[in-house]
Amino acid sequence: MRCALCGASLCIATSFTPHTFPRARLLASTVGSPAAPGGVARVLRQPALAGAGKYAFHVYLLHKIVMLIFVIAGVAPEASASVVAVLLISFLLGGLYCEYVEGPLVKLCRAGLKACWSRVYQPISTVAVE
Repeated sequence: MRCALCGASLCIATSFTPHTFPRARLLASTVGSPAAPGGVARVLRQPALAGAGKYAFHVYLLHKIVMLIFVIAGVAPEASASVVAVLLISFLLGGLYCEYVEGPLVKLCRAGLKACWSRVYQPISTVAVE
C-alpha cells in the first residue's frame, strides 16, 4: 500500500506515513493541551467569544425570523450592511431572550420540579410509621 500524497510505503499495521507526524504536530500546536493551550485555544478562550457562545443557540433560533422581517420590510438581507445588521439584531434579541425569558422560566421550572420532587420523595426519617 502507498501514501496518497507522496507514494511512500505505508505500514499496514500502524497506517503511518511520513506525513502523519507533521500533521499531529500541527494539530498539537494549534489546539494544544490544557497545560499549554495552542493558538486556536487561546483565541477561543477570549471572554468576548465565550460570551457570544452563550447566546449562539438563541441567535441560531432567531436569525431566520430577523431575516424574514428584513425581507418583509423590502431590505435584501444578503447585502453587506444588512448582514451586519441581521447579526447585530439577532445577537441582541438572542441575548435578551436568553437572559429575560428563558433564564427565569428555567429557574421557575426547576423550583417547581424541586418542590414536587420533595413532596413525593420524603426522607425516610420524616415518614410517619404507624
